Amino acid sequence: MSAIDPQKALKNNSTNAFVTALAVNAGLLIVEVGAFLILKQKLWRIYSPRTVLPPPDKRATELPSGPWKWVPALLRMPPEDIIQKNGLDAYMFLRFIRLLIKIFLVFTISTFLVIVPANAAYIVSPFKGLDRISWSNITDPKDQIRFSAHIVLVYLLTAFVLYMIRLEMLHFVHLRHQFLLSKSHSRLAQARTVLISPVPDELANEHDLRLFASFVPGGIDRVWMYRDTTALNDLFERREDACDKLEAAGAAILKAATLAWRNKEKQYRRIQRKKLQDVEHSSSDGKLTVPPASQALLDDLVAPAFRPKHRTGFLGLIGPKVDTINWCKDEISRLNKEIKESREHIVKGKFLGTHPKDIVWRNLDDGALEMKSRYITSWIATAGLIFIWAFPVSFIGTLSNLSDLCEKVHWLQWVCAAPTFARGLIEGVLPPLLLAILFALLPFILRGLAWYECIPRYSLISVSVYRRFYLFLLIHGFLIVTLSSGITNVTQGLAGAGSALVQLAPLVLHFIRKWFLGRTPRQAYEVTFRMPAADFGTVLPRLSLLATIAFAYSVLSPLINLLALISYGMFYLAWKFLLTQVFDQTDEKETGGMYFPMAINNLFVGLYIEQICLACLFFLKTSVSGVTAVIQGVFMIVLLVLTACAQIFLHNSFSPMKQYLPMSLATKKMAKRYSKLEGTVGEEDKIDLFSRNRVRSIRRRIKSTSKRIDGKLDQLKAKVKAESGWSKDADEETRRNTEFNGQDPRPHEPTAETTAVATSSASKRSEASSKRVKLPVFDEAAPAVEDSDSSADEQDENDHAFDHPSTYVDQTWIWLPKDPLGLSEFLASDFQVAGVDASDIGAVMDEKGVVEVTRNPPDEEWSGGHDS
Repeated sequence: MSAIDPQKALKNNSTNAFVTALAVNAGLLIVEVGAFLILKQKLWRIYSPRTVLPPPDKRATELPSGPWKWVPALLRMPPEDIIQKNGLDAYMFLRFIRLLIKIFLVFTISTFLVIVPANAAYIVSPFKGLDRISWSNITDPKDQIRFSAHIVLVYLLTAFVLYMIRLEMLHFVHLRHQFLLSKSHSRLAQARTVLISPVPDELANEHDLRLFASFVPGGIDRVWMYRDTTALNDLFERREDACDKLEAAGAAILKAATLAWRNKEKQYRRIQRKKLQDVEHSSSDGKLTVPPASQALLDDLVAPAFRPKHRTGFLGLIGPKVDTINWCKDEISRLNKEIKESREHIVKGKFLGTHPKDIVWRNLDDGALEMKSRYITSWIATAGLIFIWAFPVSFIGTLSNLSDLCEKVHWLQWVCAAPTFARGLIEGVLPPLLLAILFALLPFILRGLAWYECIPRYSLISVSVYRRFYLFLLIHGFLIVTLSSGITNVTQGLAGAGSALVQLAPLVLHFIRKWFLGRTPRQAYEVTFRMPAADFGTVLPRLSLLATIAFAYSVLSPLINLLALISYGMFYLAWKFLLTQVFDQTDEKETGGMYFPMAINNLFVGLYIEQICLACLFFLKTSVSGVTAVIQGVFMIVLLVLTACAQIFLHNSFSPMKQYLPMSLATKKMAKRYSKLEGTVGEEDKIDLFSRNRVRSIRRRIKSTSKRIDGKLDQLKAKVKAESGWSKDADEETRRNTEFNGQDPRPHEPTAETTAVATSSASKRSEASSKRVKLPVFDEAAPAVEDSDSSADEQDENDHAFDHPSTYVDQTWIWLPKDPLGLSEFLASDFQVAGVDASDIGAVMDEKGVVEVTRNPPDEEWSGGHDS
């Protein structure tokens, strides 16, 4: 008796499907690498923008030219440089791939030396192809003892994976702490800011928030209270939309005028050629004299009927049709006045300035109950989507087994009669292709669900997408499809790595945007200067799924380890190239490497699936192999429990440290700074943040300081009003500028007028503030920072870091391209007279209407770059 029917096994088409899929994906890899080697030499904008576009001091080192010289040069580059160029997320992403390369190198060597001989040596088997070296080749109950090799090796490989995970987590925690303390990160406002949402009504004022957070090392430096500015936000968004419309309409009418003038010149030259016999015209240069730019010239070149128009109703589909330029000009001018009046009414007395772009402002005004309900609803919708997604995914999975179905289903008999290569394409290539198309749409849906959840930060939305996407891939990309179709899906890793290297989609999108979307200067700037960025929330789940699949099959079919090793090797080469030469990760999306622990947890999922599958396979052999199979199954259950215990131990060991800095570090650094400012400190005066008495003492000092500050403010107000008779507005300004002068400051003295978020004072202070402070403050700077005091300009930015954009952002300048006729200057002047800021600096339109830019928008600071 045998657990597997040999006759059915002889008909197994897994080898044919696998070989076909491997051949197709390997062929795609060769084509993609070949295309990359050719295009890399010609299209620097796609394959090496970091060597040209950033300012000179921030550019990447250019790799050697030639087909292959760049490979050793790239591999020799220290990966730690990526932290400076693209942040810790990018570095830990590359580190994760390197970890998998090490793991599957060991897996490949050990399984080929142990598992393959155990499966195939001295066994007379009816199987052919890949099944000869796989688990299924052991069919005789007498050979059940061979599985002992599998058990021993699984124990050793699991221990190796756990050891590597612990090493990498130690490295990650150390690196994350260094990153959080580094000068480049600690200078950012978000590096020392805590978002509290929602805030209870009883704490919705600065004084009570400061008292509530008095236990924070160093206290609270500044508080922003986010107020309800719904009406102002609506005006702000309407103005932004009107600016976009006006800018597009301005570029369109300038292009139409330029082309009309070009046609006039062609007609003029044509007429001149016909009059060559006339002496009077023989000396003509064949060019029209450009008249002065004016409304008359613009109307002559672009008739009123052909000027840009739009409808003012819903989505521009209904409502009266109006002249876009005139309507937007009047609308922006009106909205500028209304926004100014609204700001004076809503945010009088607040500090206004820049803000971190990571905040999702629309998600800040929801209460705790609404946030909880949205969270539950969002995940219920995700679960429902997983269920609905099962139908198309199951259909795709059945394509991998058409050779078996064609014998049972009458209308599929044509599959059995099809050539071997055709069946291989249908079973090995078509399912992964359809699945890739299906899952390409999924991240957009999941991002919408994460947004609905009221997550207040874009980076956290990406983290939420990661969790949902991996869950989808695990259930549909692995449990439904992969287990039913064998290991053919793993061959996608080869083509996937080549696809990442050749950047086919960005290449196509670049030219589409350049030809069809680069019509305004702002659009041309996006195409010319903006570098792409990786979304690790959608990239990492795919790589994690490949590791999960490889772990599950690592012992059952050892060849998968070699494929995973090659795939991750290619991925490492491709992504190191992208992260050093191409991508530019934005600061506001940086999580400080927090994707890495989630990716590590995904590896445990692969280990669990592997162990559960082996245990089930052993127990299924009980009827044939008896007690031996039971014992082997029990060994796998024990390993499963041990792995779970190891994960819990690692989680408890690293969970607090992987996200936060240790309090002991703050204690030591603050004590050092205290000693530096005040000289020798006695034992009784040493700072101990873990002492309850010390914390209570700090709180008492906060209360007493707050009372003195309140009294001083009242005195200053009365004095200023009595002596100068200033207006209320001037009084507010004076209070902001003088509220702490002459005061005996204490650790928590610096305050602010605004807020919604409480910023921890593990931050730097401005030089102006430090001059007023005579006694120590509890805000130690980062160890990597040379000076604890930041520049005054940097402090000014941080003063206004978390105000809603509608409360301070000026009107977006209308950026027009400088045309050959000078009409852009006329339009810009006309807009400015109407109260609309506009400029044509840094953008040029040629005689064919093509727009080129040499810098960023004129209302933004230019730091240089692209000067080749």
